[in-house]
Amino acid sequence: MPKPRRVAVTGVGLITVFGHDKDRVLDALLKGENGIRPITRFDVSAFDVKFGGEIAGFDPEPWVGRREA
Repeated sequence: MPKPRRVAVTGVGLITVFGHDKDRVLDALLKGENGIRPITRFDVSAFDVKFGGEIAGFDPEPWVGRREA
């Protein structure tokens, strides 16, 4: 039986509620900022929870297909 291959993904970068670069994310973490905010990207009226960690200003389509995004 062949041994399973292992894969390591590195250098993907940061996609966070604080931003998309290490300096901004580190600054937010050191300041103790909270990235949880009211959800604005869809209607939350049918849900009990109306806040979350939305990712703003990021377009995933260059990396994954529109359907996956």
